Amino acid sequence: MALRFAVVGSGPAGFFTLKSLIRALPDCKVDMFERWPVPFGLIRYGVAPDHGDIKNIIKDFTELARCDNFRYFGNVFVGKDIDYLTLSQIYSGIIYAHGAASADKELKIPGGEKSKSARQIVEWYNGMPNCEDFDFSKVEKVGIIGNGNVAMDVARVLGSSIERLQPTDVAERAFEVFSKSKIREIDIYGRRGPVQAAMTVKELRYLSKVPGISLRVLQDEIDRGLSPESQNEAMLNSVQTNQRERARKRLFDLINSLPREHNPNAQVKINLRFMLAPISYTASYLTLARTNLQGPELHQVAVPSDETFKENCDLLIRSIGYSSVQIDKNLPFDQELGTVKNLGGKVEGNNYVTGWARTGPFGVIDTTMRNVFQTIDTLIQDIDNNLLQYKPDSILDILKCRFLTFKQWEKIDQYELNEGLKKGKARSKITSVDKMLEIGLS
Repeated sequence: MALRFAVVGSGPAGFFTLKSLIRALPDCKVDMFERWPVPFGLIRYGVAPDHGDIKNIIKDFTELARCDNFRYFGNVFVGKDIDYLTLSQIYSGIIYAHGAASADKELKIPGGEKSKSARQIVEWYNGMPNCEDFDFSKVEKVGIIGNGNVAMDVARVLGSSIERLQPTDVAERAFEVFSKSKIREIDIYGRRGPVQAAMTVKELRYLSKVPGISLRVLQDEIDRGLSPESQNEAMLNSVQTNQRERARKRLFDLINSLPREHNPNAQVKINLRFMLAPISYTASYLTLARTNLQGPELHQVAVPSDETFKENCDLLIRSIGYSSVQIDKNLPFDQELGTVKNLGGKVEGNNYVTGWARTGPFGVIDTTMRNVFQTIDTLIQDIDNNLLQYKPDSILDILKCRFLTFKQWEKIDQYELNEGLKKGKARSKITSVDKMLEIGLS
């Protein structure tokens, strides 16, 4: 008899888990649970609307979902509609792959509570239901704390013309706001120097090539960040010997190649700032301190100096990370790390975890895929040791909430594509759960 597995979450980690299970155990049965009626998690609600190349992975996930031994349960919130202990009892194994985009890290400065999280803005312009609305009609200058890939995405989308965004799947509520936007300048702040910058070469290069955007760096901030330890970190004065050193060197070279002056004809000017720490924030001013790097190579920290100054800032966005939350009181969880407790992907008993719920929000999609492989290897070892048992199919008798199947999601998908076609867009996303259920269940 075939083993039955539950996968919690339908983002990249969830679908890579499905693929790995079917590849390793062709006869197994897999049920996937997603809190929203619609699938694909981070790909739908986290990837920027102008990243159509990344969104193409949805085609592969859709083919996977059409296999006979898979069932999708959309609009089922694990921890509310069905709990951890029940899943443990009715499935051979449960893999938690629900991601880490639920709780934002706080900006712990006076006035930091007035900032908005990058996650809030990303989910808003990507059409996630139940989001706060934004209005940029009175915002001319934006400050972003943090310089990772999410910060690059937010700056690029906020700085893009409506002509560039119109063909994408950006939510219509956001497109209307962008059409009235007064944003003309964006500062992206990093506490440390260019060698420690958190974005990837790909994302920074993409930002630098957007029509209408002028991207620059300030020479004095570049120089301030090039401590002897930083130069050694990227081996700027010698041959790079490993992948990490080469990646740091490529990123530094790209940053260092950026202009020092803006194109005066640019629609939006973006400043990539370094060696600056936020000190306080009011409704229109951000106070910053210049920083100094202290500590050994690869472990340097930014220490604020006594040199402070103010910058105009109509909207402050924090892009300093986020974490998962404990979706069920019985799911072992590390509150400090914001991850599900695990050893090699195993939580306890027949429960496993993978993706960002396991590691925190680090890496790209390829990183998530490798993480899934590790968790499934652990699960397969347990099968080989006879630790996982067959369980009869009982979920339909237990589940009492309304849920959508994958075929019902495909009705929503077709509706969004058709509506988008009428408007010259990739798709017109539905942002109401009730509307999703109405179309899916019709």
